[in-house]
Amino acid sequence: MKNTENSFKEQFRQFCLENGIKEECLFSKKNGRTFAETAIDGYTDYPVFLYTCGGKYKAKTLTDMFSVDFKSRVNTTLGIASDHFESVLLIEPPSTRKVGFLDYAKAVNLKNFYLLFIKTSLRQQAFENFALKVRKKYMGERTIYAYVFATKMEFQRQGYGKRLFGLLMDFAKKNDYEICLETNKESNIALYESFGFQLVESLVYKKQLGHYVMFFSPKAKASKQ
Repeated sequence: MKNTENSFKEQFRQFCLENGIKEECLFSKKNGRTFAETAIDGYTDYPVFLYTCGGKYKAKTLTDMFSVDFKSRVNTTLGIASDHFESVLLIEPPSTRKVGFLDYAKAVNLKNFYLLFIKTSLRQQAFENFALKVRKKYMGERTIYAYVFATKMEFQRQGYGKRLFGLLMDFAKKNDYEICLETNKESNIALYESFGFQLVESLVYKKQLGHYVMFFSPKAKASKQ
């Protein structure tokens, strides 16, 4: 399975470079913090992060959390960003192993050690465990999981995110991959439907947080044509 994972990574990397993504905009240890800063700015009003912060958005805490989380995933997660990191997209290749608490703990240093014990991190971990169980039934051997997709607030609706996501869609169609993603904003459903996704599950977490699973299959799209 390791060879298959490496093959996917190289295939995706080459596809992105051939289609205008700069080498320095590919997700790595060096730019993980920058990816995190863009994601947190773009998620300012995102329900799940308001929930994990107890209703008050804490940008610094969430940026620290994302930086550690991204660091723990650098060997399993692929990512691309627009030229000046206006928008970012992170994906997990098919059959990627779950990154757990131990991976997270190893990525923590003395400066952000507190993250292991705060309520925000614990709430986020609990939610991710819930989301993993929900989407597991849709994850096959050729299913990419879109983990993070965000654009800084000041650059939204200017085409930065659309370009990145369009690149992922082109890659999936060309190589016959499916894509699964989740959103906690009902208003995002129409956006992903415009890309060819279908809403496959709609749930409420803890009686207060909407959770929507979206799925794309090139085969399903082809059968309609």
